[in-house]
Amino acid sequence: MTILGLQDDAPLPVVDGVQLLDDASHVGSFLAQLSWADLQRLRAIVRRTHMRRYPREFCTDREADRMIEAMGPRVAEILVRRAVDGR
Repeated sequence: MTILGLQDDAPLPVVDGVQLLDDASHVGSFLAQLSWADLQRLRAIVRRTHMRRYPREFCTDREADRMIEAMGPRVAEILVRRAVDGR
């Protein structure tokens, strides 16, 4: 099985000093149904708006995903739609 196009034994890539995690935490969640681009958009929105006062070491993908999950699919859909529409 590959994750992010990598073999199982390959190390996960590092982006902005943070090692990417596999998407195993999204199993059974509405986040698993999002495209990679939409998930990245949502993470950027959450970091920019909801996590801007967090210490940098807590601004991880996993924390952003937890916030998105807590907001629910309807709010996530609205945020993605606004991001795509350019608002």
